[in-house]
Amino acid sequence: MSLHLLLIGGGVMQLPALKFAHQLGVKVLCFDGNPMAPARDQADWFEVCDIKDLERCLERARSHQKAQRLDGVLTVGTDFSTTVAWIAEHLGLPGTPYEAALLARDKGLMRHRFDEAGISSPRHQVFEGLSQTIPKLDFPFPVVVKPTDSMGARGVRLVHRSEDLPASLADAVGFSLTGRAIVEEYIDGPEFSVDAIVRDGQLIRCGLADRTIVFPPTFVEIGHTFPSTAPVVVQEAVWNEFERGVRALGLNWGAAKGDVKFSPSRGPVIGEIASRLSGGYMSGWTYPLTSGRSAVLWAVETALGLPLSKQPDEVSLPVAERAWIGLPGRIKAIHGVDQARDLPGVKDLFLLVAPGTKTVFPRNNVEKLGNVIVAGTQAKEVEETARLVRNLVVFEYEYPNPATELFLQGTGADPWWFPEARGLSETSAGLLERARAGAWKDLYGNTLEDLLVVLRKEGMEPSEFTERVWRSLLVGGLCGARYASPVLAENLQDLVLQTGAKVFWEPYRDIVLLSDTRHRLSIDLVTGLALGDGKDEFSLQKLDPITGQLDSTDFQTLLSWWNNQPVPTKIPAVPVTVERTGQGPRIQVLVLDAGHGGTDPGSIGRHTIDGKEVVLREKDLTLTVALELQKLLTEAYPDRTIVLTRKNDTYPTLERRVQIAHAQKLGDQESIFFLSLHFNASLNRKARGLELWYVPQNFEREVIPGIDIPESVFPVLNTLVDSEYKKESRELAEHLARGLAKELGDSSVQRGLKENPWFVVRMARMPAVLAELGFITNPEEAESLHDPNYLKKLAQGLYNGLESFIHNYEDLP
Repeated sequence: MSLHLLLIGGGVMQLPALKFAHQLGVKVLCFDGNPMAPARDQADWFEVCDIKDLERCLERARSHQKAQRLDGVLTVGTDFSTTVAWIAEHLGLPGTPYEAALLARDKGLMRHRFDEAGISSPRHQVFEGLSQTIPKLDFPFPVVVKPTDSMGARGVRLVHRSEDLPASLADAVGFSLTGRAIVEEYIDGPEFSVDAIVRDGQLIRCGLADRTIVFPPTFVEIGHTFPSTAPVVVQEAVWNEFERGVRALGLNWGAAKGDVKFSPSRGPVIGEIASRLSGGYMSGWTYPLTSGRSAVLWAVETALGLPLSKQPDEVSLPVAERAWIGLPGRIKAIHGVDQARDLPGVKDLFLLVAPGTKTVFPRNNVEKLGNVIVAGTQAKEVEETARLVRNLVVFEYEYPNPATELFLQGTGADPWWFPEARGLSETSAGLLERARAGAWKDLYGNTLEDLLVVLRKEGMEPSEFTERVWRSLLVGGLCGARYASPVLAENLQDLVLQTGAKVFWEPYRDIVLLSDTRHRLSIDLVTGLALGDGKDEFSLQKLDPITGQLDSTDFQTLLSWWNNQPVPTKIPAVPVTVERTGQGPRIQVLVLDAGHGGTDPGSIGRHTIDGKEVVLREKDLTLTVALELQKLLTEAYPDRTIVLTRKNDTYPTLERRVQIAHAQKLGDQESIFFLSLHFNASLNRKARGLELWYVPQNFEREVIPGIDIPESVFPVLNTLVDSEYKKESRELAEHLARGLAKELGDSSVQRGLKENPWFVVRMARMPAVLAELGFITNPEEAESLHDPNYLKKLAQGLYNGLESFIHNYEDLP
């Protein structure tokens, strides 16, 4: 019979482990909170499970072990090695002790253990929660502030002054699961990433790479390189101190990953050690390319307790992983990916963004645009290919965008692509002279002359650059120059931003309406006619109804009219919604989603009720309430459609639940609403009560199809519709809360209305609410949930809220 391996996490970093497991004939069970995780379709079994929840993961792993078998548990490149150790320890699987994994996750505990064992690490102090005063430190500035238990450099900052500590501590605490931050002395010197396999305390070396860290005061890794350029004596010192640290933490079986600095005065200093292999494409991609061996294969075998496979003798070939860095703004399009993949030496290319993605200038390792992996026979050849690849892929940004404009002004604290150019006031001729000298290089290794060659090929002639383009090039590299280039066409979105007007969309007449307290300008996308303040007419020479592109002369005419018109004595009326004929809006479809089902039981509560052992499963409770609620609604509204995403003990995927809602047919003036039913769980058995969730107001999503909608007005229209959906979602949650409170009285607790982008509510292109109807883990609440009459009261309370909302929404008497 095949061995079974549990993968904690289903992201890209887990794919090599999944591949090697299958090559060994091992079947794979994968847990991930993301129902669309990349490993989903490749694993033999996939379960949507919050991998932070130790008890839930353990319960699901134990269930699989009893029903099938389970021989090992593993994660690669994630923050959840403690989940792995917890499951391994409780189920008797090979692995590191949970206490050791906890030491390796919590930097405060790790530093304390290192101090006890005499391991070289930074001096430090740990802070609980937020500091209202400036803390006193036992070591000098500069210092590094970071969360005690996070990864990816999130919340990590270099601080030079004591007065900046409170703000940096607050930022770090925000990224900590335990609300703790650590302040430690800054160690100067090169930094290395190391990977190893540990079996019975014996360490097997699996790669040492140079790291490239940029953008102080943050710490953003934009690449790593094999083989390391450090002298052999330095590399040996790093390995030896790392191995001492691994033993001090008690990591005796599994994988170990470290970040180590080499100080000119102190030698190797341990930044951190984790009980897993590294992420960042190192363990699964670059190490095999440079060495001809696989650390991941050995990690899989170690997790299963198998002997290690014989691998080829280690070689040392040049390999580089490099990242793309973006600007604040939104991606409009991405070009050149196929050409980049075809360049000799390019082994893999990973894009982390897509058209429509909102981006920032990175402050940590999870805010980059993508990564490329290049291999070759010569180090210089690999670096040159990496430079060409990063230049070749074009990330086109939406124009204009206030966030991008503000960044490219170059007046803030954000780093520049050419730090030496900050404050430069040279002329264009002077810049060209400096460029030809090759004195400056950007983040990708380009001189200014390199960048000008690229821009010339794209039709941008440096002799015609304005000062705005030069500044944007220096501040934001190629992305900045492309954004600021004068070749960008003017369109309706430009007009909206330059007038500062609010925009309304009338889809039935294809009219865009710009309005503020002074003026009203309507533009007919079909006829090209524009009407200003109901009196001034314009016949536009060129207007593309799809892209919203305007003739330059027409653009200037409309903008000039807007800016030069006197304020009217009577402000024109502005319709906020489309004027329609016939009856008012009507809720025609209600979609009731009974959470979980089938192979996914949801939360499980085990209790003794009336002297009997009772097991409550979330999937059973949600279905019972959904069926009762459907009955009540069907009886009250026989002419409306009440849809269930499941009618029995089956498991529709989260995507399928949303697809069922989107497939409903609506007529003019008809609306649809989505209600997902769930029951809560907590390690705190005293937690109880009801919660109603909806999409956060600041969470951006696409809620309308882009077909036949002008590209220039689509973002504005989408924002308007999404804002209305969010408003209606909150109103529905308020009515449901009142309906439940009226029906249940003191028998339950109202925990309030809450915001979170749960999958089914964020993916539903309609108003949507997720209801948590009680804690299945609370002994007192469990007694109620075990009572069929109480479940009927829950359904009645939800019905009361829906009935109230329908009357309010439809303005019924």
